[in-house]
Amino acid sequence: HGGVIATGAGAASAVESIGTWKMPFDKVSRESFGDPVQDIMDPSLFDNSLLYDGAWVNGHQGQKNSTHLPRPFLKVPFPTGGFWTNLVLRPTGEASSSSSYSYPIVAYPYSFQWSSRGDLRISYSASRRVIKARSIQDAFAPDMTMSSVEQTVSRHVTAFDSLSVTLRYSRGKSSG
Repeated sequence: HGGVIATGAGAASAVESIGTWKMPFDKVSRESFGDPVQDIMDPSLFDNSLLYDGAWVNGHQGQKNSTHLPRPFLKVPFPTGGFWTNLVLRPTGEASSSSSYSYPIVAYPYSFQWSSRGDLRISYSASRRVIKARSIQDAFAPDMTMSSVEQTVSRHVTAFDSLSVTLRYSRGKSSG
């Protein structure tokens, strides 16, 4: 069966009909506020099969239609609370070099970082825990690094859901 959603300030306000779901607020685009998603996320780290119309080229959305309305970043809603979203944030400051690592993600008790060079670093951060009166911090330091002998030419998130993320590294051509 469908659901009922009340809209407006009170429970006695208008109610949408059964089977119809309507968001009680307007859809807002970051781009309309001068803060497009590509400024914080790196679309090139997503496989084209996940991108809306595969329309991202060199970090910018292509113009497949003539309207100037912002289009979605992905074909599905982006899980802003997903544990793995640090993998696709654009690094800032010293971390912004092309061979830098992502911000760490945590799949407790381990934390992970990946790089464009093809490395995957793993840390047992809990072993470096610092407990203070108002905070608990687990510092990332690589306990293990996995890499490939072949040159890595790209890396992508190829799938994700509420509990997992699938990463793919693509290798370069053999030089000999």
